[in-house]
Amino acid sequence: MKKKLLAAYKLVISNSITLNLMHSNSSQSGFSTLDKSSFKETALKTLGKSAASSIKQGVTPSSLMMTRTRFLLNWNHFAKLVYPFYLFDYYDVLLEEGLFSVYNKWLFGPANDPEKYKVWEGMHSQEVRKLMNFMQSHPLTPVQNQFYQSGEISFIPAVD
Repeated sequence: MKKKLLAAYKLVISNSITLNLMHSNSSQSGFSTLDKSSFKETALKTLGKSAASSIKQGVTPSSLMMTRTRFLLNWNHFAKLVYPFYLFDYYDVLLEEGLFSVYNKWLFGPANDPEKYKVWEGMHSQEVRKLMNFMQSHPLTPVQNQFYQSGEISFIPAVD
């Protein structure tokens, strides 16, 4: 699953649609059409803008962490009130607890480079244990009326 998620991020970030959305808005901030956008469009625009400076060296766990952190900051500033979303709220709590970086390493590290992740995990065992304890005591739970998907969900095959 982690390989699929990493592949999906790589595809979305590098996808010309995301990059075109990033440059197509006429306003300086790029969020002036929020009221006319769907959740998906808003998320793609926010992701594209957040990734613009952090993926110049490629999509890696480190660049994804920077992108995802910028995404949260941008989302909270421009879109959170229009599109509240429990997953992004969960990420906010991880940030507040100082666990978002560890979470991103845990999420993307094994899929990107399993051997390198094992070394990192050995050197950061306390942080990983704290993350595991946090996730067990604070399970991600969907919130009613925060579903913006309409239609079919398709999965992207993992890239080996």
